[in-house]
Amino acid sequence: MVLLLRSFGLATALLAFASLSASIFAWNKHGARLGFWETSVQTTREVPIIEGMPELGYQQQVVWEEKLVLGIETLIAGILLFLIAISISIGLFVISSKFPKKILE
Repeated sequence: MVLLLRSFGLATALLAFASLSASIFAWNKHGARLGFWETSVQTTREVPIIEGMPELGYQQQVVWEEKLVLGIETLIAGILLFLIAISISIGLFVISSKFPKKILE
């Protein structure tokens, strides 16, 4: 029984670190934004007012792309899942260390 509890504790700890590293990786890959999730991204580019005549000046063209960009919620969810899993893992290790003492008494 003790071995089973300790193996569950170890598996929970590994799950905690995997979820934390996955959320950090995904958040960083999408640009480590401190804002919320976005489903569209604005890109601005300069185009000439009249094509072929750049001396007349340029204007800015705004283009919206449909793309999911992860925000700070991804990192917060990963940290919360990490804390919950680590507390469960610590709880399992504490229970497994006290379990044999109760049997011997």
